[in-house]
Amino acid sequence: MDGSGIPNPGMVISFDWNNVNFADHYGIVEKVENGYVYTIEGNLKDAVRRGYWKIGNEQIMGYGWIS
Repeated sequence: MDGSGIPNPGMVISFDWNNVNFADHYGIVEKVENGYVYTIEGNLKDAVRRGYWKIGNEQIMGYGWIS
């Protein structure tokens, strides 16, 4: 799944913040509403914070489950 898919709450979201074509930041999907994915991320502005991203954002690499 790429960043244009619709994730489920509890999934891991991966980002490519440095444009190096591999995931270099992760978060947990909290919810999806109105075309946005809401996340809980560590080291977001040097703290654990909630964030939100438009579905399809070019920095979102994809979503997955941890087993």
